[in-house]
Amino acid sequence: HVTYCNFWQLTFVRLLKRIIWNYWCHDQIKGCILLCFCYFSSLLTTSNTIAGVISSRYDRMRGIQMERNPITREGYEKLKAELEQLEKVERHKVIKAIEVARAHGDLSENAEYHAAKEKQGQIEARIQYLHGKLAAAEIIDCKDQDSDRVIFGVHVKLENIDTGDEVTYQLVGPDESDIKQGKISIRSPLGKALLGKYEGDEIEVNTPAGLRTYEILEIFV
Repeated sequence: HVTYCNFWQLTFVRLLKRIIWNYWCHDQIKGCILLCFCYFSSLLTTSNTIAGVISSRYDRMRGIQMERNPITREGYEKLKAELEQLEKVERHKVIKAIEVARAHGDLSENAEYHAAKEKQGQIEARIQYLHGKLAAAEIIDCKDQDSDRVIFGVHVKLENIDTGDEVTYQLVGPDESDIKQGKISIRSPLGKALLGKYEGDEIEVNTPAGLRTYEILEIFV
Protein backbone atom coordinates (compact mmCIF):
# COMPACT_ATOMS: atom_id res chain seq x y z
CA HIS A 1 0.00 0.00 0.00
CA VAL A 2 2.84 2.41 0.93
CA THR A 3 4.69 1.65 -2.33
CA TYR A 4 1.48 2.24 -4.28
CA CYS A 5 0.99 5.67 -2.70
CA ASN A 6 4.62 6.69 -3.27
CA PHE A 7 4.36 5.73 -6.95
CA TRP A 8 1.35 7.99 -7.56
CA GLN A 9 2.90 10.79 -5.55
CA LEU A 10 6.01 10.72 -7.74
CA THR A 11 3.91 10.56 -10.90
CA PHE A 12 1.89 13.56 -9.79
CA VAL A 13 5.06 15.60 -9.12
CA ARG A 14 6.45 14.87 -12.59
CA LEU A 15 3.14 15.84 -14.19
CA LEU A 16 3.09 19.13 -12.31
CA LYS A 17 6.60 19.96 -13.45
CA ARG A 18 5.59 19.55 -17.07
CA ILE A 19 2.49 21.72 -16.68
CA ILE A 20 4.13 24.50 -14.71
CA TRP A 21 7.56 24.75 -16.32
CA ASN A 22 7.10 23.43 -19.86
CA TYR A 23 3.86 25.30 -20.57
CA TRP A 24 3.16 28.96 -20.04
CA CYS A 25 0.36 29.73 -17.61
CA HIS A 26 -0.67 32.59 -15.41
CA ASP A 27 0.72 33.00 -11.91
CA GLN A 28 -2.74 32.51 -10.40
CA ILE A 29 -3.10 29.16 -12.14
CA LYS A 30 0.37 28.16 -10.94
CA GLY A 31 -0.62 29.05 -7.40
CA CYS A 32 -3.80 26.96 -7.58
CA ILE A 33 -1.89 23.99 -8.94
CA LEU A 34 0.69 24.22 -6.18
CA LEU A 35 -2.05 24.40 -3.54
CA CYS A 36 -3.67 21.30 -5.01
CA PHE A 37 -0.33 19.54 -4.92
CA CYS A 38 0.19 20.40 -1.25
CA TYR A 39 -3.28 19.08 -0.37
CA PHE A 40 -2.82 15.90 -2.39
CA SER A 41 0.60 15.32 -0.87
CA SER A 42 -0.76 15.69 2.66
CA LEU A 43 -3.47 13.10 1.90
CA LEU A 44 -0.87 10.64 0.68
CA THR A 45 1.28 11.21 3.74
CA THR A 46 -1.70 10.58 6.01
CA SER A 47 -2.57 7.45 4.04
CA ASN A 48 1.00 6.18 4.42
CA THR A 49 0.89 6.83 8.16
CA ILE A 50 -2.42 4.98 8.60
CA ALA A 51 -1.18 2.06 6.51
CA GLY A 52 1.93 1.85 8.66
CA VAL A 53 -0.06 1.82 11.89
CA ILE A 54 -2.42 -0.87 10.60
CA SER A 55 0.47 -2.99 9.36
CA SER A 56 2.37 -2.75 12.65
CA ARG A 57 -0.73 -3.63 14.68
CA TYR A 58 -1.46 -6.58 12.41
CA ASP A 59 2.09 -7.85 12.84
CA ARG A 60 1.72 -7.67 16.61
CA MET A 61 -1.64 -9.41 16.51
CA ARG A 62 -0.24 -12.33 14.51
CA GLY A 63 2.05 -13.15 17.42
CA ILE A 64 -0.77 -13.18 19.98
CA GLN A 65 -2.37 -16.57 20.51
CA MET A 66 -6.02 -16.82 21.44
CA GLU A 67 -6.52 -17.61 25.11
CA ARG A 68 -8.14 -21.02 25.53
CA ASN A 69 -11.01 -21.43 28.00
CA PRO A 70 -11.60 -24.87 29.53
CA ILE A 71 -15.17 -26.11 29.28
CA THR A 72 -17.00 -29.36 29.92
CA ARG A 73 -18.62 -31.27 27.07
CA GLU A 74 -22.03 -30.46 28.54
CA GLY A 75 -21.23 -26.76 28.74
CA TYR A 76 -19.94 -26.69 25.16
CA GLU A 77 -23.05 -28.38 23.80
CA LYS A 78 -25.24 -25.94 25.73
CA LEU A 79 -23.51 -22.92 24.19
CA LYS A 80 -23.64 -24.54 20.76
CA ALA A 81 -27.38 -25.22 21.08
CA GLU A 82 -28.01 -21.61 22.09
CA LEU A 83 -26.05 -20.38 19.07
CA GLU A 84 -28.02 -22.60 16.69
CA GLN A 85 -31.30 -21.40 18.20
CA LEU A 86 -30.30 -17.77 17.70
CA GLU A 87 -29.03 -18.23 14.15
CA LYS A 88 -31.73 -20.54 12.82
CA VAL A 89 -34.81 -19.35 14.72
CA GLU A 90 -34.52 -16.08 16.62
CA ARG A 91 -32.67 -14.23 13.86
CA HIS A 92 -35.39 -15.01 11.30
CA LYS A 93 -38.16 -14.15 13.77
CA VAL A 94 -36.81 -10.68 14.40
CA ILE A 95 -36.29 -10.06 10.67
CA LYS A 96 -39.95 -10.84 10.05
CA ALA A 97 -40.94 -8.62 12.97
CA ILE A 98 -38.98 -5.74 11.43
CA GLU A 99 -40.66 -6.26 8.05
CA VAL A 100 -44.11 -6.26 9.64
CA ALA A 101 -43.36 -3.14 11.69
CA ARG A 102 -41.92 -1.34 8.64
CA ALA A 103 -45.14 -1.97 6.74
CA HIS A 104 -47.07 0.06 9.33
CA GLY A 105 -45.71 3.30 7.92
CA ASP A 106 -43.80 6.14 9.57
CA LEU A 107 -40.69 4.63 11.19
CA SER A 108 -39.83 7.69 13.27
CA GLU A 109 -42.76 7.05 15.61
CA ASN A 110 -43.03 3.31 15.11
CA ALA A 111 -42.36 1.78 18.55
CA GLU A 112 -42.67 -1.80 17.26
CA TYR A 113 -40.05 -1.15 14.60
CA HIS A 114 -37.53 0.35 17.02
CA ALA A 115 -38.12 -2.44 19.54
CA ALA A 116 -37.53 -5.07 16.85
CA LYS A 117 -34.35 -3.32 15.67
CA GLU A 118 -33.05 -3.16 19.22
CA LYS A 119 -33.75 -6.86 19.72
CA GLN A 120 -32.00 -7.63 16.44
CA GLY A 121 -28.91 -5.82 17.70
CA GLN A 122 -28.96 -7.83 20.91
CA ILE A 123 -29.32 -11.11 19.02
CA GLU A 124 -26.46 -10.33 16.63
CA ALA A 125 -24.24 -9.25 19.53
CA ARG A 126 -24.98 -12.50 21.37
CA ILE A 127 -24.28 -14.54 18.22
CA GLN A 128 -20.87 -12.91 17.82
CA TYR A 129 -20.16 -13.43 21.52
CA LEU A 130 -20.99 -17.14 21.33
CA HIS A 131 -18.90 -17.62 18.19
CA GLY A 132 -15.93 -16.17 20.04
CA LYS A 133 -16.50 -18.31 23.11
CA LEU A 134 -16.85 -21.52 21.11
CA ALA A 135 -13.76 -20.72 19.07
CA ALA A 136 -11.71 -20.24 22.25
CA ALA A 137 -13.21 -23.24 24.08
CA GLU A 138 -11.08 -26.23 25.05
CA ILE A 139 -13.30 -29.20 25.80
CA ILE A 140 -12.15 -31.31 28.75
CA ASP A 141 -13.94 -34.63 29.24
CA CYS A 142 -14.39 -35.22 32.96
CA LYS A 143 -16.19 -38.57 32.87
CA ASP A 144 -13.07 -40.71 32.58
CA GLN A 145 -11.12 -38.81 35.23
CA ASP A 146 -10.35 -40.52 38.52
CA SER A 147 -8.65 -38.10 40.81
CA ASP A 148 -8.15 -37.89 44.54
CA ARG A 149 -7.52 -34.17 44.32
CA VAL A 150 -9.57 -31.25 43.09
CA ILE A 151 -9.19 -30.67 39.35
CA PHE A 152 -11.33 -29.22 36.59
CA GLY A 153 -14.73 -30.88 36.20
CA VAL A 154 -14.93 -32.74 39.50
CA HIS A 155 -17.60 -32.27 42.16
CA VAL A 156 -16.51 -31.18 45.61
CA LYS A 157 -18.52 -31.55 48.80
CA LEU A 158 -17.64 -28.87 51.35
CA GLU A 159 -18.50 -28.16 54.97
CA ASN A 160 -18.54 -24.63 56.34
CA ILE A 161 -16.45 -24.92 59.50
CA ASP A 162 -18.25 -22.02 61.18
CA THR A 163 -21.86 -23.06 60.51
CA GLY A 164 -21.64 -26.77 59.72
CA ASP A 165 -23.57 -26.25 56.48
CA GLU A 166 -22.67 -28.57 53.62
CA VAL A 167 -22.63 -27.62 49.92
CA THR A 168 -21.56 -29.37 46.75
CA TYR A 169 -20.03 -27.62 43.74
CA GLN A 170 -18.70 -28.67 40.37
CA LEU A 171 -15.63 -26.83 39.09
CA VAL A 172 -16.26 -25.68 35.54
CA GLY A 173 -15.06 -23.09 33.04
CA PRO A 174 -15.91 -19.39 33.30
CA ASP A 175 -18.39 -19.65 30.42
CA GLU A 176 -20.65 -22.19 32.17
CA SER A 177 -20.52 -21.21 35.83
CA ASP A 178 -23.93 -20.96 37.52
CA ILE A 179 -23.99 -20.79 41.30
CA LYS A 180 -27.71 -21.66 41.37
CA GLN A 181 -26.93 -24.97 39.66
CA GLY A 182 -23.92 -25.63 41.87
CA LYS A 183 -21.33 -24.81 39.20
CA ILE A 184 -18.46 -22.47 40.05
CA SER A 185 -15.68 -21.21 37.82
CA ILE A 186 -12.14 -22.44 38.37
CA ARG A 187 -11.16 -18.76 38.13
CA SER A 188 -13.43 -17.69 41.00
CA PRO A 189 -11.86 -17.15 44.46
CA LEU A 190 -13.39 -20.40 45.76
CA GLY A 191 -12.41 -22.31 42.63
CA LYS A 192 -8.81 -21.12 42.82
CA ALA A 193 -8.63 -22.06 46.50
CA LEU A 194 -9.96 -25.58 45.82
CA LEU A 195 -7.74 -26.54 42.88
CA GLY A 196 -5.09 -29.08 43.81
CA LYS A 197 -6.49 -29.77 47.29
CA TYR A 198 -7.35 -33.21 48.75
CA GLU A 199 -10.13 -34.65 50.89
CA GLY A 200 -9.70 -33.50 54.48
CA ASP A 201 -7.93 -30.28 53.49
CA GLU A 202 -9.20 -26.95 54.79
CA ILE A 203 -9.31 -23.79 52.71
CA GLU A 204 -9.95 -20.14 53.51
CA VAL A 205 -11.82 -17.90 51.08
CA ASN A 206 -12.48 -14.17 51.21
CA THR A 207 -16.15 -13.52 50.43
CA PRO A 208 -18.29 -10.34 50.49
CA ALA A 209 -19.58 -11.58 53.87
CA GLY A 210 -16.04 -12.02 55.22
CA LEU A 211 -13.51 -14.81 55.57
CA ARG A 212 -14.94 -18.32 55.26
CA THR A 213 -13.26 -21.62 56.14
CA TYR A 214 -14.29 -24.87 54.43
CA GLU A 215 -13.27 -28.49 54.82
CA ILE A 216 -13.25 -30.75 51.77
CA LEU A 217 -15.42 -33.75 52.67
CA GLU A 218 -15.55 -35.56 49.31
CA ILE A 219 -14.24 -35.34 45.75
CA PHE A 220 -16.10 -37.21 43.01
CA VAL A 221 -16.85 -37.11 39.29
